[in-house]
Amino acid sequence: MNISPGQHCISCGSSLLYYDRKSMNIVCNMCNRPINQLEILQSQQEYQRNIRKATDYIQTNNNEAAKQILRPLLNQYPKKVEIYQLMLLCLTENGKNLLVNTPAAVLDECAGYWTVLQSLPGGIDSKLRLYEAKRVAAMMDKLKEIKTKITILCVFIIIFAIGGEIAGGINWFVAAWCILIVILLKSNWMKHWITLGKSMRADSKNPFDIRF
Repeated sequence: MNISPGQHCISCGSSLLYYDRKSMNIVCNMCNRPINQLEILQSQQEYQRNIRKATDYIQTNNNEAAKQILRPLLNQYPKKVEIYQLMLLCLTENGKNLLVNTPAAVLDECAGYWTVLQSLPGGIDSKLRLYEAKRVAAMMDKLKEIKTKITILCVFIIIFAIGGEIAGGINWFVAAWCILIVILLKSNWMKHWITLGKSMRADSKNPFDIRF
């Protein structure tokens, strides 16, 4: 009996199947569960139904419902490219959210899926490549924005200090730089500038590693 490519054990998700001549069944090499053709067919049909449902949910922005369908499939089919691709679409709102200001936990999850897709044939498709380019560009724009804010602030502080020195009185240079330091610490601009710049210079092949 031939085993079709893409067939998986319906219990553990393994694709390591073989035909046992004694029992005349297909058996999973990982968990030793016998699987008949009807079960395989039903499992494949159920999988396709779930994928269609998840895709429909993503297209209608019902991403939480899509996640509830896809997360169990990740464990059952750990090498299915489309599941990881759909999970990334869920987390990025169908590629519309570039996740510029996003919690680290979400970025870590996205980075994990991206890494898996890099190891699978055809994992990173043209849609994901386009998203990658857009996100990298958005993070570069954010870095430029932070640099501009810091530059403007420094210029303002220098003018303030010079004006104070001309007017006389207290040590305006010391006061001005103290104000600058307080503003930078309170706003996190300097921290974001350093962290984002460092992650971009790391030349990572994972776009979700570029972050604050």
